[in-house]
Amino acid sequence: MGPDCGTSIVGGVGLGFANAVQSGTIGIIGASGTGTQEVTSLAHRWGSGISHAIGVGGRDLSDDIGGISTMQAIDALDKDHNTAVILLISKPPGLKTLALVNQRIAACSKPVITCFLGVKKDCFQIPTISQPLITLTKPPQQPLDWPGVSELMRGPR
Repeated sequence: MGPDCGTSIVGGVGLGFANAVQSGTIGIIGASGTGTQEVTSLAHRWGSGISHAIGVGGRDLSDDIGGISTMQAIDALDKDHNTAVILLISKPPGLKTLALVNQRIAACSKPVITCFLGVKKDCFQIPTISQPLITLTKPPQQPLDWPGVSELMRGPR
């Protein structure tokens, strides 16, 4: 969507550096191309699939950019009937932008999982972030028992 976007999957069609993965109900917003590649591959390997993976560029969540493309991607995936859960994966975001993104996520009708790669545990002192590395921001009505999502929530072994 924005500059510096090399990885996207739109309607099952990989663009740029995307891997060939099965379609499914996980929508990904990627401000990290290699992070998006890895997560889509893991979800595929664990039996889940991707509705869309929207690359927003590695700097989109910086305070200089302000998450413009990320906000649009959240809106698009929130409205998409093929997406059941949204995963936002990013390099460390700017604190001001993180606060704005958290406000938008709080208004989202779908569960959102955030994963900020390379974040130190003491990096964020924002009340809406309970676990800085991977956070499920809105508990779903039913358990997230889809293959892949449950693996992501369990973390590394």
